Amino acid sequence: MSNEQNINLSQISTIVNAVHIAQKRGAYSLQEAAQLSEPVSTITALLESLAKQQQQQQAAKTEQASTTEQASTTEQASEDNNIKTI
Repeated sequence: MSNEQNINLSQISTIVNAVHIAQKRGAYSLQEAAQLSEPVSTITALLESLAKQQQQQQAAKTEQASTTEQASTTEQASEDNNIKTI
């Protein structure tokens, strides 16, 4: 593990974008472009999947926080009503 470095998704995305830009500029031969096509497509799909997962996790956290806040507010209102009726 000492030789491993952390690679974040942003770095991978930057490399994939650079490959796309180079291809648009004609940097690769047709054969080279064909060889790059599959791995770039695979990485792009992985990045999109991970981004979607992160969005879903964030939405779940937001929903959970909202539900917890609503429950707390309802509980507080119930306690306030109990105090008033005593």
